[in-house]
Amino acid sequence: MEESQPRPTTLLSIRLLDGELVKAKFPAHATLEKVAQYVCQKAKDLKKEKLPKGKAYTVPNGIEFESIQPRRLFEVETFSLVTLDQAGLCPRYDYAIIV
Repeated sequence: MEESQPRPTTLLSIRLLDGELVKAKFPAHATLEKVAQYVCQKAKDLKKEKLPKGKAYTVPNGIEFESIQPRRLFEVETFSLVTLDQAGLCPRYDYAIIV
């Protein structure tokens, strides 16, 4: 019997619009769209949508991601097409969220 290999994951440090840092683990094959969904839900759970610029968490295409090192912008149009692994965000990465 062959042992199944654990699927690679990545730990993301995500800076929300108000500066709060949220850490979350995702499978390496997760798309940026899944991360965006998580971020929007987490922001709502934390009542961030009521803050200045907070409506970005509630409107379609309201957020974009920017990587810190190397600096790279991921636009919402690519979220469903790019996995974390393809984006070079594995095994760990720090993200900034911009509007």
